[in-house]
Amino acid sequence: SSSSSCGSVRRPRLLNIASRASVDGGAAVGDAEDLEEQDLWKQAYEMEKERLRDLQGFVRESLASESKRDRARGERAIEASQSAVAAGVAMVAYQPTTRSWQQAYEALRDANVKLERAKYGKPGYVVPPDSYGKFLREEAAKKNVQKALDQVGAEFERRGSPILAKNKLFSLIDLQGVETQSERLAELSRLREMLGPGTMPLLAALFGQAASEAKMPPLKDIQTTLCLAGTQFRLRTTLDFTRCYVLRGSLRLGGSAVAAAGSAGGFLEEVQQRLDASFGKDELVAFLQRERYEPSAAISNVIPKSAYQDVGAGASTDGAGAALFVFLRADLPIPEPPGIARRLARGASLAVSIAFCNIIAMNARFLEDADASFFSGRSLRELTYSETFGVALARVDFLAVAPIGVVLLLTLLALDIGRNLAASRHGVKLRSGLCIPWLSVGCLDRTWSVEGVLPSREAKAEIILGGRLAALAVAVLAIAVGFAHGGLADSPLLCNPTRLPLAVLQLLGKSFPEDKTLDIVGLDSASLVAAPSGIDALIPVDPILFAGSLALTSQAIGLLPLSGMDGYELARFMFGPRPARILELVAGILLVIGAVGRLGPSADPDLCLGAFLTWAVSALSARETPLPPREDCEDTTAQRPLAFAAGALLLVSAAVLLPGRLMAYGVMSPPDL
Repeated sequence: SSSSSCGSVRRPRLLNIASRASVDGGAAVGDAEDLEEQDLWKQAYEMEKERLRDLQGFVRESLASESKRDRARGERAIEASQSAVAAGVAMVAYQPTTRSWQQAYEALRDANVKLERAKYGKPGYVVPPDSYGKFLREEAAKKNVQKALDQVGAEFERRGSPILAKNKLFSLIDLQGVETQSERLAELSRLREMLGPGTMPLLAALFGQAASEAKMPPLKDIQTTLCLAGTQFRLRTTLDFTRCYVLRGSLRLGGSAVAAAGSAGGFLEEVQQRLDASFGKDELVAFLQRERYEPSAAISNVIPKSAYQDVGAGASTDGAGAALFVFLRADLPIPEPPGIARRLARGASLAVSIAFCNIIAMNARFLEDADASFFSGRSLRELTYSETFGVALARVDFLAVAPIGVVLLLTLLALDIGRNLAASRHGVKLRSGLCIPWLSVGCLDRTWSVEGVLPSREAKAEIILGGRLAALAVAVLAIAVGFAHGGLADSPLLCNPTRLPLAVLQLLGKSFPEDKTLDIVGLDSASLVAAPSGIDALIPVDPILFAGSLALTSQAIGLLPLSGMDGYELARFMFGPRPARILELVAGILLVIGAVGRLGPSADPDLCLGAFLTWAVSALSARETPLPPREDCEDTTAQRPLAFAAGALLLVSAAVLLPGRLMAYGVMSPPDL
């Protein structure tokens, strides 16, 4: 059974009425003047009338855009059902017996069969067997009236309860089975486009599909409770998606009109308090989202016109375009506490990351205990060089290289601490996610999520900044300590210069190997290996400085503008959803080119592949918390210090990764002609 008042019609499991079913196998109910049996058939008749009302409305609506022949067939079916109702009323009015109520029920049932066929547009459509009608007849024939009456009551109560959607969050595949009015689907598509790509996910509630048994209050009661007149929100139109209400209008930001609320967040909190006071705490949840864009001409031409369509998006003299969403909390995909499987996955990813961070130190420790026969005449540099790491040992010194793992793990710890401290300022509790281990870097990043829903996009940006700034501080401090400790002086660690950020190399008086070919996306792989590589290009580097460089690189990867990653959220906070998607496309193309080694000799395919892994894991983790922040209406101009810090972090990421890694160094520093 499926239920939706957005144009779909309920098809009750037990009330699947057979076409013109006659009494078969069971004794017919006589005309006995049994009031209880009359009540049985009367209730069944009333249930068919209820289904008839739904079917008539849906048939008229669904066939409105069909051919003249299909519309005529639908109208004939509707007329036949109305005649059946009139005949049934006349029959029971003239002779209100048990037999007459049964005949009225069966006539109306047959009319509904025709409407079912009209609904699906298939004259040969076969309705499933009349299991419910057969049950009624058998129980009435056995005079087991009470059992039949109880079944009627249970079925009536079941039909009044919402039928739960399979998932609270729809995928594109799920949308194929959704029945909803075309104009509401059109308006929903326009609304999501005005909010910006990726802002409002495909929630079942937006399509009128119940994801819980909670009852949605009427829209009129919501409007009365909110009492928006006189507030900073000026209401223009309302959208009723059955399980979600959208109040569209404009929001005045700043100025004396804001008064008590003081900000978009303050206004939303006042709205939430009114909903909690009238309908129960945490029963309903309000979201305030900014309408940033006008619907594109392509969308408007493809999607059917909507009765709700209006100018809607963008700023006006009344303020910024905004949409106030009201959901049932039980319908929202708010993640539950992690189970044992997720905890094991988190523990395993952390253990692997710890091992990868300390793999150089473990190698040195192993060599300290090895005897001379292990070297077999090879030099220590040849024995320990790894193309994956781009490093080798000049001498065996476990204590000298052990700080590499310590610095990398301290960076990871600082990232978690910084996020949690920033979250506590907004009363938000965080859940640590998966570590993303990578052999050449140790740990690329660590995912995170919140318990519940984020209060605002500003809060999300602050949490990201808190974690990244703390981690970058550890990385920069390690680089400074390593530089003070000797930099390129006699060191037990040898490193390929392309594994260090260009800025760090230049600080040490070095640079990337010269790229004389200028082949950026050449088809000849050999032409890209124009500079010294491998064991011949190694230079001595202080282990702490090397660890700080790896930590700086891993943080820069986490700040790439790719979906699900911190860099994307900062880019969206600064520029909006559409520019963030463009930045994601550019970054993705550069990673693809770099992953196949087509960005010059200083490009690191291994690093590009690691960035792809981070992107994939972060995007999958983000699906666990798909809801946008509850308030996403404030302009970034009102948060200039926060926007400045976000922009600075994105520039740091670009400065670390672009030169020679995601942009060919030969282009940046062409050879002398």
